[in-house]
Amino acid sequence: MTKRRAHERQGGAASGPPGERASRRAAQVGGEIAELLSALLLRGEVHDPRVGMIAITKVRVTPDLRLARVVFVTLGDADARAAALAGLKSAAPFLRHRLAEELALRHMPELVFTYDDELQDARRVDSLLRGLVPSPSKTSE
Repeated sequence: MTKRRAHERQGGAASGPPGERASRRAAQVGGEIAELLSALLLRGEVHDPRVGMIAITKVRVTPDLRLARVVFVTLGDADARAAALAGLKSAAPFLRHRLAEELALRHMPELVFTYDDELQDARRVDSLLRGLVPSPSKTSE
């Protein structure tokens, strides 16, 4: 009996197809990276003044675990977003090194930072929808 089958017989999780295992592992690593990056930023370990109030919204890791796309939001206008992105890009080697100290991975994924436009898009759609709905003062006349 193979080790995998013995593991499954003993109540271990049945492993799916190789692609499913890889994507599950990538999601797990992405969650760990997001948690650790948030903690590093919260503790103020990045001393770049451009990196201010930043929240990591999600981390998508490629199935081969070589690239991690880190999606973030920050307060401020477009200039503040651009400055935060530049600060995170310059701090990426330091952050990658700190993550490698915490995670037990053979290769630490390269970090690529992008701004999360979904919140801004949701606000725009909300304001458009509010413009379509008549206000309560107009309906009472």
